[in-house]
Amino acid sequence: MSEPRQLIFHHNEEGRLLLPRECSLAVSCYEDQEVGGAVSAAMEQILYALALVGMDLSALDGITMSRDCRADATALQRMPEGQVPLEMSDQPDTMEMARTVAVWREKELRFHIVFRAGIGLMTLTPAPRICFAVPPQRPVS
Repeated sequence: MSEPRQLIFHHNEEGRLLLPRECSLAVSCYEDQEVGGAVSAAMEQILYALALVGMDLSALDGITMSRDCRADATALQRMPEGQVPLEMSDQPDTMEMARTVAVWREKELRFHIVFRAGIGLMTLTPAPRICFAVPPQRPVS
């Protein structure tokens, strides 16, 4: 099992990207290191893109790609004594794609996102049918 990678973010010239100075990215759920590396690179670019459009990710602790979101989220979550974490109810007709987990880091409440492993693989697909911006061309008769 590989250690989580530390992402170090470079802020734009004005320093206005709402990203943390650094965060962890765990991709050990992928057996192939090349796949894990490609998913890491894609997720890093996604975080930059989200910050560029104004999403505030400054409290992001990290991202974990997981085969079992519930177990990994539970292992990550650290709450102050007496606090009850938010928990999703079981909904058999839905598929959980991710969980956001509250974690304490150096006396600061931050959030960690745990994604299903398949979400990371979807960032790598070369299939043109995934792109909905351009409808498929039909031959003119």
